[in-house]
Amino acid sequence: MKKNLIYFFIDLKGSRQVFSNQGEANELLNLLAQQLNQHYTDDLITPFDVRQGDAIIGGVEDARLMVDIYQSCISFGFSEEFLSFSSHYQINPESIKYYFGVGVGDITTPDSVLKNIEAVNGTAISRAKEAADLAKEASHSKEDYAFKLQSFQFYAKTDSTEATSTILNPMFYLIFEKLIANNRQNELFNLKERFPKAKNYELAEIMGYEFDQDDVDDRRRISSQISNLTTKSQYDLYKKSSDDLKLFLHHHYNLGGY
Repeated sequence: MKKNLIYFFIDLKGSRQVFSNQGEANELLNLLAQQLNQHYTDDLITPFDVRQGDAIIGGVEDARLMVDIYQSCISFGFSEEFLSFSSHYQINPESIKYYFGVGVGDITTPDSVLKNIEAVNGTAISRAKEAADLAKEASHSKEDYAFKLQSFQFYAKTDSTEATSTILNPMFYLIFEKLIANNRQNELFNLKERFPKAKNYELAEIMGYEFDQDDVDDRRRISSQISNLTTKSQYDLYKKSSDDLKLFLHHHYNLGGY
């Protein structure tokens, strides 16, 4: 039996109201699962796949990936594949929301079938499903961590005897919801995570800013504009907070405590 594994249960919100049929919802979930599987090929012990209708499930051993995979899901909302899907089916991208449940626990399934999402079982998966249900409740609550900016409403569930989940939920909320003021900053932060070596004018081009790439002065102007946006939006604090959260997860779960 494997312990302290991290499983994700990512559920579509109100799919019957958003999509014309179940086929569209499944196509979107498969698109998200495909991107996550490609990006985390070497890390996934259970690849993401559709299970229980409107949800995808996947699992990892490295607890730090809890942060990385959540960031990747946010990035998915800005991807060409997602925007192309939304345009093709004439769906407002902002109407597509998810419940992002994280479960920490054991897996009782033999290693030989860990790749089969239909066969995998254990408290990590049951807690991930419960966390997705709690995310649904939180999204309608004035007293819980209701995400408004992000499309993925986060919630984590761990062993009831430890307090980690009571730390994780406010930390994710503060970092990904409160340190990011608007969707423009959200896009910028995700681009800087995805393309850490990109120049500011290259980020500006992806974000749709208009400038003359062949004009050195204009490149400097737009680079300065992106630099000012980065500074005003407290990206450095966001980056340090997310990195420190990963460090905490690494020590607590991967190394077994401080």
